[in-house]
Amino acid sequence: MIDIQKSSKILFPEIKRSGAKIFGVVKIGEMNTASRKPLTLIDLCDMSLPVDLFCFQCEIVRGKHTKHCKLCEKCYYRMDHHCLFLMKCVGHNNHTRFVWFLILTAFVMSMFVLQALLSARHTYPDDTWSVILSNMFWTDCWVLSMVLLNIASVAWASSLIRFQLSVVGRAQTTYFQQKIVTLTPIEQLMNIINFLQGKQFYAKDYEFNESTIMTKPYPVQPSAHTAHVV
Repeated sequence: MIDIQKSSKILFPEIKRSGAKIFGVVKIGEMNTASRKPLTLIDLCDMSLPVDLFCFQCEIVRGKHTKHCKLCEKCYYRMDHHCLFLMKCVGHNNHTRFVWFLILTAFVMSMFVLQALLSARHTYPDDTWSVILSNMFWTDCWVLSMVLLNIASVAWASSLIRFQLSVVGRAQTTYFQQKIVTLTPIEQLMNIINFLQGKQFYAKDYEFNESTIMTKPYPVQPSAHTAHVV
């Protein structure tokens, strides 16, 4: 049997730097440009900003694209979702590997279905497919059930990959996305290509552009997210 925990560790290695895991976990909140110190709950009150920007579990002021995961009990930058299959959060720095994981999984399942059907045709060369499936039901029920399960899994994985690529094309995530799209189809295609190569997005919507949104809610450094995501 496949060890899911071992597989997830291979695909999502716990790379460490300065003793912290690099999965987009935010350890330090937004920085105040005046004091050069992280903003606090008192700063939010003084600036008349929403108190829900403060994460009471991590005790930091979250940025616009940072979300707290109740299962991991951590704040993640550009969080996509918490994957219950991998038991990890998908966010900054591992979103690309997650999408490649889906693509490779769908490919492997498709190859299994193809090989099973070719083997069935080789075993019953003179029969029609209806007869072949009937024979498999009585003699190779386990193989037939696996074929049907893999076909359903490929359909599910394909729909999930399509959704992920549509979100990635807009330079967004599942959790942080907007209905209005200002990017052209070419820009969205370039975003997908760059994303799959592990590069920066080619273009971003105005609301999701790091250089524009950082100065709107409160005075912070433009590089606050990237500097403190570990």
